[in-house]
Amino acid sequence: MILADQILVESATKLLSDLSTVEVINASEKGEWAKDLWETLEDSGLTLACVPEQLGGAGASLTDAFAIIRLAGYFAAPVPLADTLLASYALAQAKQKVPLGPMTFIPVGSNNQLTAELTGDSWVLSGQAIAVPWARHAAHVVARVDCDGKPCLVLIPRSGIQVTEANSMSGEPADDITISDVSLAKDAIIPAASSDQALNNLGALTRVTGMVGSIEKVLHQSVQYATERVQFGRPIAKFQAIQQELAILAGESAAAQVIVDAAIGEVESAGAEEAGLRIAAAKARVGEAAGKATRISHQVHGAIGFTYEHPLHHCTRRIWAWREEYGIESEWATLLGKTVIDHGPDALWPWITA
Repeated sequence: MILADQILVESATKLLSDLSTVEVINASEKGEWAKDLWETLEDSGLTLACVPEQLGGAGASLTDAFAIIRLAGYFAAPVPLADTLLASYALAQAKQKVPLGPMTFIPVGSNNQLTAELTGDSWVLSGQAIAVPWARHAAHVVARVDCDGKPCLVLIPRSGIQVTEANSMSGEPADDITISDVSLAKDAIIPAASSDQALNNLGALTRVTGMVGSIEKVLHQSVQYATERVQFGRPIAKFQAIQQELAILAGESAAAQVIVDAAIGEVESAGAEEAGLRIAAAKARVGEAAGKATRISHQVHGAIGFTYEHPLHHCTRRIWAWREEYGIESEWATLLGKTVIDHGPDALWPWITA
């Protein structure tokens, strides 16, 4: 099992438990920014956990950062923790000082239609990007763009962005942005130190890590409800059919945790690009667990689990939304299968048991 710093985990757990409340989450879905939650996380150094101290961060490990993301998933924290950690990691890898404030990251892909053109002594940035997480609340957007045919990162201030607000299934912002001929100084364009594949892998890993936290939460909610809900004179947890479903849910939660821990461990030891197969396996397996976990948890809760007033949906909707981001499980499963075939049958078992 991957071991994160326990003091950090305990601190983050207490903070999120106190401040990521049902009321705060519901208010966020109505458009209110969770200011107190974000500022407390930032003051605690949790928003830039894996950024070296000399670049403005807390100097923690990637393992610690993913432990925070998992807790954010467990508590359905309505702030861009995962996206800020991803954006800050990309900047830190390029040896750039990381600014404070919420950030979001736009990777290479069909959603990113941004272009940068050198005009005199400045870069002119234009284009659109769709479904950008938390864009309306981001102080900066970090985007991957091509500059004279070279992969670069650009740090875009919020003032240079026009936002068309939209939400994902989770209720979290997934905004479209437009940038119209924004002039940026030369030093605002940074050569990318991480490959596109590495950043995409890390993005996928942030999502499955959050899903693991949310699946763990719906397991705990389902067990608690089953022990409290009385039907035919006894708690429904006493019925074998419910026990069997809860056992399946617990197994899916454990399997998701194990495979994500393995992927995080390989990222820590070998790098994000080299850990691609582990991350592909994690995205595929956690996506499978997501379907079973949400089905079982809603079935156990019955009608009340489908109401807005009950908090079960805070996690189940996030699980469904994150499952779609950075590639659905079938895409990652296809990549995994093709890679295994390319390496040949003799390499399969050593890789599984490594």
